[in-house]
This record gives sequence, structure tokens and C-alpha cells, in this order.
Amino acid sequence: MRTRDRRRRLRSIGLVIGALLWPVHGPTMMLQAAGQLPRMEPTPFTSDQVEQGRVVYEADCASCHGPALGGGLASSLTSRVFRARWTGQSASGLRDYLRQEMPPGQAGALTEEQYTNLVALMLSENGYTPGEIPLATGDEASARLPIQFPEIRNSSGGPLAWDVTLPPWPTPPAPTEGLTPVTDEMLRNPPPGDWLTWRRTVDGHGFSPLTQITDANVSELQLVWSHTLSPGPNPSTPLVHDGVLFVASAGSTIDAIDAATGELLWTFAPDSRGSRGNRNMALYDDRLYFQLGPSRFGALDTRTGELVWETELSGQGGAGGPLVANGTLFLGVGAFPGARGTMQAFDVSGGTPSWRWRAIPSSDEPGGNSWAGMSDADRTGGAVWTTAYLDHELNLLYFGTGNTYDTAWLAERPEYPGQRDALYTNTTVALNPDTGEMAWYFQHQAGDPFDLDWAFERMIVPLSIDGQTTKVVVTMGKPGVLDAVDAATGTYLFSMDAGVQNFIAEIDPTTGAKTIDRTLIPVPGADEVYTVCPNWIGVKNWVPGALNPDTKVAFMALNESCMDLAPASGFAALSSGFMPQTRPLPDSDGRYGRMQAFDLQNRTVLWTDRQHAPMTSGVLATAGGVVFAGGLDRMFTAYDETTGQRLWSVRLSDVPGSAPITYAVDGRQYVAVVVGFGSLYTTGFTQLVPDIATPPRPSSAIYVFALPDDVR
Repeated sequence: MRTRDRRRRLRSIGLVIGALLWPVHGPTMMLQAAGQLPRMEPTPFTSDQVEQGRVVYEADCASCHGPALGGGLASSLTSRVFRARWTGQSASGLRDYLRQEMPPGQAGALTEEQYTNLVALMLSENGYTPGEIPLATGDEASARLPIQFPEIRNSSGGPLAWDVTLPPWPTPPAPTEGLTPVTDEMLRNPPPGDWLTWRRTVDGHGFSPLTQITDANVSELQLVWSHTLSPGPNPSTPLVHDGVLFVASAGSTIDAIDAATGELLWTFAPDSRGSRGNRNMALYDDRLYFQLGPSRFGALDTRTGELVWETELSGQGGAGGPLVANGTLFLGVGAFPGARGTMQAFDVSGGTPSWRWRAIPSSDEPGGNSWAGMSDADRTGGAVWTTAYLDHELNLLYFGTGNTYDTAWLAERPEYPGQRDALYTNTTVALNPDTGEMAWYFQHQAGDPFDLDWAFERMIVPLSIDGQTTKVVVTMGKPGVLDAVDAATGTYLFSMDAGVQNFIAEIDPTTGAKTIDRTLIPVPGADEVYTVCPNWIGVKNWVPGALNPDTKVAFMALNESCMDLAPASGFAALSSGFMPQTRPLPDSDGRYGRMQAFDLQNRTVLWTDRQHAPMTSGVLATAGGVVFAGGLDRMFTAYDETTGQRLWSVRLSDVPGSAPITYAVDGRQYVAVVVGFGSLYTTGFTQLVPDIATPPRPSSAIYVFALPDDVR
């Protein structure tokens, strides 16, 4: 009971006990007082059994079901529904059910006595009085007496009359029963109505070919359903397959929902209080892959919501989110200061590790001489905190890395001589997905002293380069500079600047190397304030942009800001001893959020729409000529793809902090967006807009919109 594995199994009690709460469809017990049934003796148990059951419950169950079995993260064990399920059943039947089903996949993890004592606790908390005779641990006649709960607590309507026979419940077909396995071919060419990966396709476009919603009718969008999720910050992007929508929320809770009606199909709610939420998940075969906690990953059965397997991640920090292809799950790890980034590969069938690539090389490895002589033990950073992307034709896996927080040595100081590029921070990395071997890399910003990562989406798109069609990897880092490199070789092609940053003095037109204005780099110990644009949250951050592969236009949700790097007497975010303090751009007009469209083929900014509220969501682009995104003011907006004109908007209950999606069921197109204020990105610009009221209490929900029948 004291081992970590045993405690984890016990925490799973909540999952199975929750399954006990389904109501009975058949007859209930008749009322004894009216003389309609023979008199039955109460099921015996002792106070000692109750207390022993409480020890197990309080140690590992109360966090989910509440301190008095009254419900919390999981359902109540003293409710009318619980009693209805077990009225007329026996204590031995309840005990056997627990033993056979709990924990899922590890039935019988507890002793017979522990199962029996948990049953005694449930009976006591539901109105039974302990006696002198213990509840039997075997199959004695006393344990097989039918349960009759003497009262129903916490029920404003009173108990259900004993002589009532409820009519059969309707049994509509369960959408999960019709789920087809997700294949590699589906992931390469998704069905138009599905949204199978974080950005719908493995090339990272965030683009849908659906055309029912257009720039001409988007103003008619209406809410068709919504669903409340576990309260708290929620960066989750839903997935949709065969009419079933999967969405994550706080505590690694996963809901499967009928994508057309909003009916809840199943819920997976583990004890993962350490989880910061899933930015994205992955579908493959009949499983859903997701992060269980800061260092755990798992797979669910998409039809039932049961946990199939889980595994420990190697390394510190949260995962960047999964990509699955060819039977392999690719996962970036390392998101906290002090962590070292890795890209890891696992066998999808059971989570067995295949290979691991490390972002920070040792001094005797290629790139290891770029850390100015710093010891191997002191090198940190290169976090892989967003997902990877794949080109099947080139057989290359692409992802980005973050910066290092150990920035003091990046200043030109005698004690740190030598090259200080800090490979492979702020880099696009291309690996062979079969072996994990590096094919090429391109470092977007060498020796970044400002915590301005280049860790975000890598969009793969063919462009005409010097008269030849060339596959290009496009990405934008926190500075708001968009870089394009050859997808096959990593050769630099071009850059486009959103026009916010002030620290990149020059970009070499041949190599793409960026020259930093070194007068803006904080000097440790100096009593001076340095103003750098943007602030450390960035012009761009992890919430993804979108790309129309037909028009070659990329759409980005961006923010305008700067930061003062002031000496810190206590905690400092950067080891150079400076704490970033947010400020507006010089001569700011108070419009901080912007949507911007970049014509990649012609290398021009197509349009810009600016607003007071900072942008907080990712971007969705559609073949209907409409682009969707949301902001801190809780507004979810549709833009004209070619002009940036606002065509429709709606204020939601909370702040959208994920990426919206669109999908289709039975010929009807839907647009879905998840809300849940409190993530680092949604709170990153609140200082600039104190007039915008942010949600005063934790909440989260998903909203789904569609055109009315007479419009579509």
C-alpha cells in the first residue's frame, strides 16, 4: 500500500466506482412496510470495518469523491443514483464487482479484506448502522442478503418509492460503436469532415477543405451545443473522428462527445492533479493518446474511454504533444527551466521507447563546442514543448526547440570564451523518424539572451523558389519573424518580419543568420534598464497559426508588446539577473492584438487587423474563405481570408486559449472552440489591458456553432 504503484492503483478506484453510478433499468424492491415482501435482515458489518474502509478511502479515494463520499472530481457515492443501482443487490455482489473491475486492467489489486471494508464504508455512509457481526469476506448467506437503503441523503425530492418500476430508458445507438480505426492513410489524407491531429494534417496547416461555411454566410452561424468541462486553464484542441469529438480539460480529463448533438458518451477522469492540461492529443487505430501528468503519457480505448496503457517519460517537464505515424508515437519533452529538451519515440501498442534525441549536445558531440566551454552538467534548455510534424515523401520529422534560461554566459565575458551559439536551442530540427538520426538543422537565433523561443509549429508547404517547386518549412518565433527553409536540406530561403521586434539588427539574406543589437543585452550586475521588444511571451507563441495551401497565405494571431529588463533583487527569470516587466510599444495606440496574413509566395503582408484585446487563440483557416481566431475579451471572430474584414463574432463565457477546429457530421459543417482562462499565454498580456475583465473564477467549456438549416 505504501509503494507508488499501489497508490496509483488505488487512485484508480475512483474510475471504476464512478461506473457503479449507472441507474437500474429493471424493477426496484417493493415496500416492505406494506407487507408486500418478506421481511429481510439488514446486512451486518462492524464499526471497525467502517474505519478500516475509511483509511483506504481517505488515503486514495477522497481526492476524487470528496471527504464524505459526496462527490468531487468523480461522482457521489451517497446519491440517489448510486442507491438505485444497488438496491436489491447484495453486499457480496458489490464487493465482487469491485474486485473484478477495480482497478481497470488490474483487477484484484486490493486484498479481499480491503474490498470488504470499502463496502462496509459505503453501507455506513448510505444510512446503515454498524453492528456486532462483521461483514463476511466470503460468500456467506449474510453477505448475500439484498441491500435496502433506509433513506436517501442529500436528495431534495426524497427517496424513490420502493414500489416504483421505472420504464425502460431509450437506447439510441452509441456513436463510439461505429468508430473505424484511424489508419496511416487517413492521417496522410484525412476525410474532409474529420479533424484527426492537432493541426488536422501532419504538415501543420490548420486548414479544412470544408466549404459549407463561407464568407457569404458565416454571419448566420448559431450555437448548436456546448458542454461544460473540468474547470481551469484549458489549451486543448479537440479531435473529431466518425462523428465523435474528443476534448481534454484540467486534470487530464478526457470527454468523448457526440459531435452533432453534444451528448456525453464517456469520460476519463484520472487523478492527475499535477497535469497542466493537454494542448493536443493524437488518434491512431482505436486509441487516443494524451498526457496523463507532468511525466506520464497514456492511451485510451476510443470506444470505451478505458486506459489501455501508460508510460513514464524520460526527462523533466511536460510533453509537447503527440504525433503518431507508422505505428510510432513522437513526443517532445522538456518544458521547465532547468530541463533539457528531447524528442522521444514510442511504440504505440504499449508505450515501449524506440529512440530519444537530445537537444543539448555534450562537449564531445557535434555542436557541443557551441556552449563557450560551459560544463556538460550546466547546460540546459532546448525544450521541445510543442508537437512535431512529418513529411511522408521526404521521410523527415520536423520540430522546434526553445531557448536556454541560463543566459548570463551569453554576454561577452572573459570567463566564458569561445563560440556561444548554444546548439540546438531555437532551432528547426529534421530527424529520420525511423532512427532518430538528425538529417539537418537550422538555428533561427544563435545565443538567444532574451527567452524568445522558436519552438512553435513547422508548416510544410510547396512554394516556387527560383522557378522551381520546392517544399518549404515555415515557422515564426517569439520575435515575430517568419523564417522559411528548404524542407529537404534546411537551406535558408527567406524571412518576413511582422514589424514589432527591435533587437534583431540584421538578417543575412544568404544564411539567415540574425545579428543581435548587443547594446540591448543585459550585463549582469549593471544598474540599468534595457527595453526589448517584444516581451518574453512574444509576438507569436505556441497557439498555432494556419496556412491555406492553395493560396500560400499564412495567418497568424500576434500581439504587440515590449519588456523592460530590470535588475532583480530576488527571483529573476533569466540567470543574467534581470526580470522582464511588460510595457507597450513606443507610441502605442492601445491596440495590442493583431491578425496578420502573410503571402508566402510573394513574400508580402496581405493584410493586418489590429484590436485592443490581445489575441489568445490559435487560428483556423477554411476553404470557404473564412479564418477564425479569438482574444482575451472572450470574442471569437471570423475574418475574410482575402481582406481581413470581420464577418462575424460572438462573446463566449470564458477566454479561448486553444485552437479552433471545424468538422462535418451528416453533411453539416460545425466550428468548435474550447475556452478556459489561466494558461501562461492567456494571462501574459493582462497587465496591458486592465479594463478587460477576465473570468473571476475557474471555468472551461467547448462551444460548437453551425449554420441554420435554411441557410446551409
